[in-house]
Amino acid sequence: METQSNKASAKTMCNGIDWAPLQDAPLVADGPQNTFHSASELLQILTTPPFTNRRWAFRGQANAAWALDHSLDRLQAATVQGYGQIRNTEQSLESDFRRSAHHYLAMPPPKDERIEWLALMRHHGVPSRLLDWTWSPYVAAFFAAVDHLPASPPSAIWALDMTALRKEAVALFRSKHPGGSAPTDEQFLDEDAIPFAFPIEPSRNNERLTAQQGLFLCPNSLEFRLELCLKHTLLHLNPSEPAIRKIVLEPSAHCEVINELYRMNISEASLFPGLDGFARSLGTRAKFAALAELEKPPLPLPNRQLITRL
Repeated sequence: METQSNKASAKTMCNGIDWAPLQDAPLVADGPQNTFHSASELLQILTTPPFTNRRWAFRGQANAAWALDHSLDRLQAATVQGYGQIRNTEQSLESDFRRSAHHYLAMPPPKDERIEWLALMRHHGVPSRLLDWTWSPYVAAFFAAVDHLPASPPSAIWALDMTALRKEAVALFRSKHPGGSAPTDEQFLDEDAIPFAFPIEPSRNNERLTAQQGLFLCPNSLEFRLELCLKHTLLHLNPSEPAIRKIVLEPSAHCEVINELYRMNISEASLFPGLDGFARSLGTRAKFAALAELEKPPLPLPNRQLITRL
């Protein structure tokens, strides 16, 4: 999962509607009730309703202050491109990837399965409108804590009710296209009149996506940042049953969380199958062993009176 984010200079006008108030509104209200200081506290909340329901997916981020931006959002912010340019960038990246993929893949996706192509591009690191999520709260906790260093900021685990989100995405799509059968993901991508976000699970999982129990969150349009598309979708849901939660994890708990997850066999070796993942896991294990030594309390000073008597 990605671990870096920047605020984008977002477009807020579309079809005569000013989306600025929604753009500036927080996704969730932070508070002490959502902040945890130990692995036991975190694991307890992750194993209680509503998070035990399969409706919920999770995303871990190393900095709780980071927005939920996909890599094209971050590219737009870094290069100060307009959103029309970002659409052109996506089209160019997709075209180049499709044209050359057959050199590296024995069985590339069919030409008309755009979702499969976007997921494959994301898997191999191409800037994409897809944002990685996981069905496992423990995998999300790993990505939230694994980049810990001295003086690290609090991290975050985001939780999102994907069933409620997709139901509302369909309703928003239907507001522009009434009737007909259930819309496909490809039809969602063709709708630019109103912003919404929806979950995607590719029909063909790769080994890493399977190991991480992965799925993606996708905006239907690049006219807006992903967060605005998500806010507009959540806006229509029942406020008494929040469909998005943010769990903040204090840095003092990061080492303990990683140790507990190692006991559950969650590490880079299991999440990134292959020699590269195993090698990464060795580096992470060495880092947290060194951090544990740094965080040990100092030995007590010897008793000066006892030394004098001796």
